[in-house]
Amino acid sequence: MTLRYPGRAGPALLGISAVVEPGERVAVAGPSGAGKTSLLALLLRLLEPSAGRIVAGGVDLACVDPDAWRSGVAWLPQRPRLAPGTLRAALGGRADAELWRALELAAAASVVAALPDGLGTVLGERTPLSAGEIRRLALARALATGRPLLLLDEPTTHLDATSAALVTRAIAELPRDTTVVFATHDARLVEIADRVIDLGVHGVLEAVA
Repeated sequence: MTLRYPGRAGPALLGISAVVEPGERVAVAGPSGAGKTSLLALLLRLLEPSAGRIVAGGVDLACVDPDAWRSGVAWLPQRPRLAPGTLRAALGGRADAELWRALELAAAASVVAALPDGLGTVLGERTPLSAGEIRRLALARALATGRPLLLLDEPTTHLDATSAALVTRAIAELPRDTTVVFATHDARLVEIADRVIDLGVHGVLEAVA
């Protein structure tokens, strides 16, 4: 599979070929600029391959409505945000039991328990949350959807060591009914992966382990 951006001299991704099995934890590794985020955007159907195809369950995704595909995908961007309003609403407004289950999986239950009104806390300037806490809450929001495919873009970037360790542990302990693909240059995250897609220096597949 190849991806080219209009007006860009070379391909963003070249010769990508990999198989992801249900329930796997797959790390997309490589230096900055190698195309990790671009690969996740392809899996999210925000971009389409310039050549080649992406197949899920034997079906070419080019034949699937993008919105229908994304309804089965949970997404954690590099800089997640929580919408203003109550934390309960920001996490998706699901039943409290479901939210607490997702918070436990994301190692974020203690964050909510420490807030003045728990899930009913109104987010704003008077409710300070660290980058690590927001990342863990956003991971819980993604998990609460119950979608079978979880895409994570640099989930530990810019986090302190403690927060990064908590997020890494949360990903490692996710139930095996969720397939997880995460872009990262964090060696600790690579270690918990079942498979590594190494994009090398210029978005060229170097190895699949």
